[in-house]
Amino acid sequence: MLRKMQSEFETIKKEIIAGSGTRVVDIIATPGAGKSSIPIQACGLIDAGLADALLWIVPRSALQNQGERGFMDPFFREMFGHNCLIRESTNEPNPCRGTKGFVTTYQAIGVDDKKTVLSEVKSKRYIIILDEFHHLEKDGVWHESLKEIIAAGKYLIKMTGTLGRGDKKEIAYINYKNKLPYFNDLDNSRMILYSRTDALKEKAILPIEFHLSDGEFEWKRANGVNVKVKSFESAATPQKRSEALFTAINSEFAADLLRACVMSWVEEKKRNPGAKLLIVTADYELAKDAVFMLNRSIGVKSEIATSHESKNAIKSIKNFKSGACTCLVTIAMAYEGLDVPGITHICVLTNIRAREWIEQMLARGVRIDKAAGPYESQKCYVFAPRDKAFKRVVDLIKKQQASAIEFYSKAKEDQELEVDPVEDEEKETAPRQEITPISSKTTESERFLLGLDDLSLAGSHGYLDAVLIMTVKEQERALRTKISKHINKFSFDNRYEPQRINKEIKEKFTKARKLMDLPELKRLMAYVKTSYPVEIGSTFKDIPGISLQRGKSKRVTAKVEPWTGRSEILKQSCYDPIRHLL
Repeated sequence: MLRKMQSEFETIKKEIIAGSGTRVVDIIATPGAGKSSIPIQACGLIDAGLADALLWIVPRSALQNQGERGFMDPFFREMFGHNCLIRESTNEPNPCRGTKGFVTTYQAIGVDDKKTVLSEVKSKRYIIILDEFHHLEKDGVWHESLKEIIAAGKYLIKMTGTLGRGDKKEIAYINYKNKLPYFNDLDNSRMILYSRTDALKEKAILPIEFHLSDGEFEWKRANGVNVKVKSFESAATPQKRSEALFTAINSEFAADLLRACVMSWVEEKKRNPGAKLLIVTADYELAKDAVFMLNRSIGVKSEIATSHESKNAIKSIKNFKSGACTCLVTIAMAYEGLDVPGITHICVLTNIRAREWIEQMLARGVRIDKAAGPYESQKCYVFAPRDKAFKRVVDLIKKQQASAIEFYSKAKEDQELEVDPVEDEEKETAPRQEITPISSKTTESERFLLGLDDLSLAGSHGYLDAVLIMTVKEQERALRTKISKHINKFSFDNRYEPQRINKEIKEKFTKARKLMDLPELKRLMAYVKTSYPVEIGSTFKDIPGISLQRGKSKRVTAKVEPWTGRSEILKQSCYDPIRHLL
């Protein structure tokens, strides 16, 4: 059974096929609700002969692989009855390579000086999907690099879970009125809204149980003045509130909060062994401290994923997804692209308080985990400071959930979206002057559930996790590696330079391997196996243009014999002292 968002898109797609003239679709869906099915559904326009290919643009490289893999998910293939594939591509020529499209990033297009993506889009009728397009600042660098591409596309689908930016700048491809986004009723555009309430009713996301802690805090300012407050609430000015939060996450309060979160997580693991813990810190030093505490104090295998160690971060995230580690500590990577259904607990040790960022962070824990049991037994646990700014963000999420996304009557000329702006002083994310935390401690905690009163309003529609199978891009990479190894082995066994064999192969196929699509690489692999055999005793034919196999014996390096020592030589019956002295 399709979710409301999917069902509405199917209706729009059928209307387009019937000749409705719609060219633009806006999708505003609560974070974590699963917009990844939309590109798969959009491929129906290709099957109907209305488009040739699909271009999916995402904000992070991690989402490229995730998007490519989604097309191979057996659950989606059965649900939509599709057999489409796309591939991950970063400014490569011929990016589709036998598939229905490709997925790239805004960053890649921003540095595409050769305009390879633009040339590709101009060569076909493309469906262009802008994923999490709130990353596009109006008239910003990415927006400028996309203008020609969008103009060259046939259909445009814009998707986001956050209709706002942390810096409060306007988003590209959205109209604004009185600093608020609004959407016109136009013949060539349609809109889909999928609120948090919709997602909870359809059991598409999990409810969140908040554990918000208050405390006492003391710090010293740069002028030598000591400041002490008995609670977040008693910090009367924006500066004090900011300094109290900074003190909290840089002293004993943070350790207390983390300890409470870990204890809750350990209890959850008794029921659900696959439960995972996500810790979001304010900086790299705090991230290292958290990992040290977890590894040493309770023996939890945890890893860091931060931009400070980008290569290790990718490896850590993969380990976190696979279960090789059960706890991930990060700074600002707890955002789009970190899709791990097993996350049950989030510990908030960051001072970022932008509503859009907090919403995306919380969405990391609302994915449904099919391996964790019935939907009713699952929830996301969030441990965070009870400061005024965080409470305000939670209240805004509550309000959005209760009223969904409200629009004015369609009879009006415009449909204006209600957005509650956060006051700048409540967004304070760092102290206004240098301070030195002295001490802090937790005093009390508040617990409440952000969900529906009745969670039995609809059947379960949770997604199955994507099967761990190789994507098109991964298969291409694996085949190129296998071909190279085969050629290197043949060259070594027959005393040839690999460059000679590679040249012969390129002359035969008139194409570099890095430009070949998957079917071409499979044909090349079969050709290399038969034309350049490496098995001992294999039949070899004298074919023009192919280097001969030199001998039938296997070439091996000389085996090094261990030194037996003089005493062993003396024991040999055939020992000749004169010969050994020479």
